[in-house]
Amino acid sequence: MWGIIENKAFLSDNDIMELLNLSGWELVAILYFAGIGLVVLEVFLPGLILGIIGLVLLLLSCYAAYTEAGWLAGVVMFCASCAGSFFAVIAAFNTLPKTQFARKWIPTTAITAVSNPEPDVRVGDAGVALTQLRPVGTAKISGKRYDVESVIGIVQPGTRIKVVRVEGSRILVSNE
Repeated sequence: MWGIIENKAFLSDNDIMELLNLSGWELVAILYFAGIGLVVLEVFLPGLILGIIGLVLLLLSCYAAYTEAGWLAGVVMFCASCAGSFFAVIAAFNTLPKTQFARKWIPTTAITAVSNPEPDVRVGDAGVALTQLRPVGTAKISGKRYDVESVIGIVQPGTRIKVVRVEGSRILVSNE
């Protein structure tokens, strides 16, 4: 069972199967289903490690099929691994949103807030820069805080400003 090559011990493929008491096709099946299982687990527990190990197991199952029955079996196993992984991941993505775990972590409401929703400012309104405008920052205009953009460059906090143009939610200001 143990062979010696250049004074180093090694195990051959047949020795490993003999130790595990498996036939070639049993090893192929175990590697294949373990690989598919780890690829599916990667969907539920993302982190790339399980997915990589699963893909390595799938490739090992292809190699085991190749050594057991030749190149055609290896190619068929590779195609089966690709198709099995694809359909397993699709099935996992379809069932994931319905699980208890996903309901805790996936938001069910859409975020509808926008910055400066229809600002209540007009050209000529005065205010004060609350932060440094370089050229974007925050200002208080008519008692409300707005995200504004300076048309003249950098404006220091506390500087009096006035609105020179309003383009949708974009407020352009300059020194007063």
